[in-house]
Amino acid sequence: MFLLAYGADCKISSRTWGFPLGQVSWQGIPRAVKAMLRAGAGVNAAKPGWKPLQLARLGEHDEVCKLLKENERSLALSRRTESGAQKMRELT
Repeated sequence: MFLLAYGADCKISSRTWGFPLGQVSWQGIPRAVKAMLRAGAGVNAAKPGWKPLQLARLGEHDEVCKLLKENERSLALSRRTESGAQKMRELT
C-alpha cells in the first residue's frame, strides 16, 4: 500500500507472479486488496488460469473472497447501467 501511495501501478503483471491483486488475494491481505481495488486493479485480472478470487478461495481467505465478489458485482452492475444508458442515448 505504501507503493500505491507513491504512484505504483497495480495493473502491471509479472510472468512469474501474475498481477499484484492476485498475490495479495492469495496471501489473504484484505487491507491491501481494498487499496488495490480503489487504485483501479482489475478484479478479473489474472495470470493464465488464476483469477484473484480463485486464489483467495484456494487460500481459504473468506474476507478477501467477500471483497472481491462485492467488487465484481458492483463492476457488473455499473457495466449494465452504462450499457442501458448508452442504449437510451441511441434511441433518443
